[in-house]
Amino acid sequence: MSEILAEAVSDLGAACQRIEGVMHSGGHGLPAGLTNVLHELGQPDATRTLLCSLLADEDALEQVARRSFLHRNGFIKLRLNSSPEFVLRLHVWTGDA
Repeated sequence: MSEILAEAVSDLGAACQRIEGVMHSGGHGLPAGLTNVLHELGQPDATRTLLCSLLADEDALEQVARRSFLHRNGFIKLRLNSSPEFVLRLHVWTGDA
């Protein structure tokens, strides 16, 4: 994992700040910038790092738990942030869904 990527996913707050930074940059590069950041965050090592940091932070984990629910289609919908600008979600399908 690159040093920049490791820094971007060191915790949920850092990941959200990275997304917000791209969004606030605006211009014609916005869609490509968001695609790049989300692609990086979706890499297995980055996702693992992000989730491990979330599990280690009881306050953040409690906030995510309050915003999350079982979707009517049978998957668990985790809302990882509470920004008015965007929602970073993780959908978890179990064998029952």
